[in-house]
Amino acid sequence: MNSSNTGSSDRGYSSESLRMLETEEGQLNAVFAYFGSVVQHAQLFEQGLTRFLTMYNRILSDTLAIDDIGDKMTMGQLLGKVRRFVELSDESIEKGFTTALHDRNYLIHRFFLERNSDLELTEGRMKLLYELNQIERNLDKSRVAINAMRIAMCETLGIEDEWAHEYRD
Repeated sequence: MNSSNTGSSDRGYSSESLRMLETEEGQLNAVFAYFGSVVQHAQLFEQGLTRFLTMYNRILSDTLAIDDIGDKMTMGQLLGKVRRFVELSDESIEKGFTTALHDRNYLIHRFFLERNSDLELTEGRMKLLYELNQIERNLDKSRVAINAMRIAMCETLGIEDEWAHEYRD
């Protein structure tokens, strides 16, 4: 075992990374880095919505104007289109999608404005890391759900999923 690890390596944390959380600078760096990771998860969920709608459009030909999908649409608009075409019988998935949209908007438009004072104290910074972790978990669950919906739709209808290579070896 590497001497820089102190038994926490099984969780993926080195003693050096845990030591960084003992300083204000390290905690601030962790908050800002984690924020970036969570925003990445939001973008991946948004990409999943776009891909689902792209495949849905290919299946039904002219249901959506293909130019409307992607960069021109907000996450809320993409999710609205999914809801228009798909009935989600699992309330937890619907709730997860709603929460993911809310969390994404909160992250981009208000997170640091509303939580700025939490950056001043250790307990506030730890609270921010916990909050970011919860948001990331929901965004990731939502991404997995929308991707699974796309994969299932393609497999059920026997249509090639152009993104399948990302999920298979």
